[in-house]
Amino acid sequence: MKIRGPVKIAIGFAALVVAAYGGTAAFTKLSLRNVNLDPIPAGNVCLIALDKDAGVQTITAEQMVQIVEGSSKFSADQTSGGGPTSGAVKKRIPVRELLGVLDGNSEDVSTFIAKMRDTAEEDSGASDAPIWTKEDIEKALQSDGPLRTKLENDVNMKVDGTPIPTINRMAFFNGIRVKTPVTLNIPNAKGPTISGFDIVKFQPKFMVAFFKSMREKFYDKNLLQSYYKAFIDEKNEKDPPLDQIMKAVFERSKSSTELDKVTRIGQHTKILVSQDMISKAEMREDAAGKDLTYDLILKLTPEGKNRLWKFSSEGGHQVIVVEKGVPIAQATIGTSLNSQELEIKQIANKSLVQEVINILQSQK
Repeated sequence: MKIRGPVKIAIGFAALVVAAYGGTAAFTKLSLRNVNLDPIPAGNVCLIALDKDAGVQTITAEQMVQIVEGSSKFSADQTSGGGPTSGAVKKRIPVRELLGVLDGNSEDVSTFIAKMRDTAEEDSGASDAPIWTKEDIEKALQSDGPLRTKLENDVNMKVDGTPIPTINRMAFFNGIRVKTPVTLNIPNAKGPTISGFDIVKFQPKFMVAFFKSMREKFYDKNLLQSYYKAFIDEKNEKDPPLDQIMKAVFERSKSSTELDKVTRIGQHTKILVSQDMISKAEMREDAAGKDLTYDLILKLTPEGKNRLWKFSSEGGHQVIVVEKGVPIAQATIGTSLNSQELEIKQIANKSLVQEVINILQSQK
């Protein structure tokens, strides 16, 4: 069949477009064949990327970017001038501790887990409570002696679950803190996993019940002892044996909901560009809108440019600028970005932009 001229032209144009697209994709793949997005240390200024599987959202509130635990009621990339709405989010993600974990700092593990826990109010005041490691608790439970006596005194309960007759005021107000070692499967700048501790408050059930019963009462030290004696005499109950309770505490620390959250968020967050990969920063005023805003222009090193290009070429579309653990701005990438200059537009807070510039200038 003979093909008419205009059709030939259309087919030829389509073929040209496909060839050009294929050539661009092939060029990108070839250029980035040796580039990977392995974990790197963050520094004081960095760009991070969050995968959708992290289960978090970003919002803009009070001239700041916030990363919050997501909800099915909360649409992706939603912003709000007035902060998170009720029921829309569960909890703000502690970015400083998140970056610490991604840097491989084990000290940040316990704080990150604690901040993701939903019992912060119940744990308030427990910072003065004595810390017991899993190892010391097991030693105290295995043999009689001074260590066991100290543990019983600190929890105000015998190892068999019987309340001690004289109340320990520290045990009454705060209980003890149990420190259990945990290992998180989070790739970080120091290795494929990171070890740290989960630290939780513990009080015997009868002590929790007695504490709640005293909330509406006025008492001094002597009256507290009288109320306590009356309480345990009336209840005449005891808790399960302490070794049984502690075993459950240890197991919970290794398989808790908050530990799962920390692991999931860490596994799906990348430090995309570190401070060492940003060679220069500039600020430009933008008066186009209703209010004056500020654009942050970052000049990247070749390595930083290639990591950003790799990320965008694989479908990544959002990066967040973080300064000293505080997310200050986010940028949406609409295409594969092969440039050593990244411009983040319309940042409301000038002082945050200037702080980024000052930090980067100080490293020169």
